[in-house]
Amino acid sequence: MPLRDHEGRIVGTFGLSRDITDVKKMQNALKEAKEEAEAAVKAKSEFLAVMSHEIRTPMTASSVWTDLLERTELHRTGRLCGTIRVSGETLLSVIMIFSISLKLNRARWNWKKSRLN
Repeated sequence: MPLRDHEGRIVGTFGLSRDITDVKKMQNALKEAKEEAEAAVKAKSEFLAVMSHEIRTPMTASSVWTDLLERTELHRTGRLCGTIRVSGETLLSVIMIFSISLKLNRARWNWKKSRLN
């Protein structure tokens, strides 16, 4: 606000001020922590997606080869092949559930993030 002399001329200003340095530092620290957390979530999701793919690919091949083995003259080993096939299919099911869970978590995180912005 203007500071006036006895004749009404502006000779300066006056007002109140408050040091908000600590508040700004805290806001910056929170922003950095949020960005680090988002980067960590993204890195985790990408890692788990890659690992899921790396496991699923050989498991699928194993399942296909076991199925083919059951259809050959070596079918006498069918019980063993059946155990291998069921185990592989079970593991593939777990991996698929895990993969779907990752996608849902990623979508939920993106939804929460968009609501905050």
